[in-house]
Amino acid sequence: MKNTLPYLIFLSLISFVIIGGKPHRVSDTKELSIYNEFIGDSGFILKQQGINLLAQVSGNDTIDPHGGDIKTTDTIGKYYKTYTGRYIACVLDIIHPNQNYVPVVIEFTNKGGILESDSFSAGMYLCCWHNNFEGFKKHGDYFSVKVCGTGSGFCSGEIYLFKSMQDITSGTIVQTVWSNLCIEGPMSCRITSKMEIKLDTVIMHYKKEILKPKRKSYKVMKTEFFDIKYIEKNAAWMALDSTKIYEMPM
Repeated sequence: MKNTLPYLIFLSLISFVIIGGKPHRVSDTKELSIYNEFIGDSGFILKQQGINLLAQVSGNDTIDPHGGDIKTTDTIGKYYKTYTGRYIACVLDIIHPNQNYVPVVIEFTNKGGILESDSFSAGMYLCCWHNNFEGFKKHGDYFSVKVCGTGSGFCSGEIYLFKSMQDITSGTIVQTVWSNLCIEGPMSCRITSKMEIKLDTVIMHYKKEILKPKRKSYKVMKTEFFDIKYIEKNAAWMALDSTKIYEMPM
């Protein structure tokens, strides 16, 4: 009787969990059956594409294969093609109800082999995302994933900035802050920013506004502009002058 040789599957898992909003990483070499749906330099990921990606990364622990209340036509992620020909995608986890739609970043080859996946803490909810995909962006050679800090009358947005999945550090860069209570007194404050990248230095141009609540809006009482430079040091983005960081209502 002729024997049939089974296919051998090599599965390599590297996982680590870092407390405090830092990513949880898994690496493997699973084949991505829908890789040919991702074409061009960038694009958006619909519900079913996202479910297929998440299911292959998660293995057999899928809880809700229907993706909850998300509509079939809804966009739940975005992808970019890297200079190596690989793809990096960010998809909201909609197949694990207890994950609160946490962002999952997945890197895969142009042949469909999943290389890495990182899940990021999103706080109690994605208060700092304006939609289901704007928290993942490309800045020249860099990619960024935005994570949210949540609380009573508080929302902050901080970004992980990296060139590849292997470069994701433990340090984040503050991007936005909203707080109903500022250190200046019983008023609200809002911090927004614009990012400038020069070689291996990141310059954040911040705008801080002290706000007095009105009936249906806020009145700007004071505006302050300041810059903070960040450099990558000891596998983390570090502010050269942390004084202003400590003054933020974090």
